[in-house]
Amino acid sequence: KDPHRLTEELTRYHVFLQLRRDLLHGRLYCSPDDAALLGAYIVQAELGDFDPMEHAGNYVSTFKILLKQTPEVEQRIMELHQTTLQGQSR
Repeated sequence: KDPHRLTEELTRYHVFLQLRRDLLHGRLYCSPDDAALLGAYIVQAELGDFDPMEHAGNYVSTFKILLKQTPEVEQRIMELHQTTLQGQSR
């Protein structure tokens, strides 16, 4: 129920992979806001903190995160990655 309680690194990684796959294949039903937040977590896990020197333009478009990924959703993912998730570990 609470992924923060998972103590094993390998278990957390497997949960991450399952969530990522379910989002990509449209098996995880959630609101657009929740999908963008989960997408931002995926980007944070892959890239770490936002760095304006490294992450220019629409850097999220290189990731296939959602089944129906639009430029608007990518923009929201970038906003969340750049603000809300700063300082969180990968």
